[in-house]
Amino acid sequence: MITSDLVYVLCASYHSADGDGNMYIAGKLGPETDAMDKIVTRLAEAQIFDTRSDAWHYKENECHSPGWQVVSFTRKRLFEARLAGK
Repeated sequence: MITSDLVYVLCASYHSADGDGNMYIAGKLGPETDAMDKIVTRLAEAQIFDTRSDAWHYKENECHSPGWQVVSFTRKRLFEARLAGK
């Protein structure tokens, strides 16, 4: 049962000659895959966590880089991003 309008993702900002943006950890990974092997730039493809503690636990145990932050979005924004393919 969903009790919150918020979802959480692991996000990091990047800056390049082509522009700035955000990158996200994507999808559930298999036991042989490091989290850093699966990075996307579209929110629609990001791994979604229902609680901040779930996202934090994943960050601490799977992402071996300190640059990732737990960021919250409303479920509505996530739905709109998926609908628009962003």
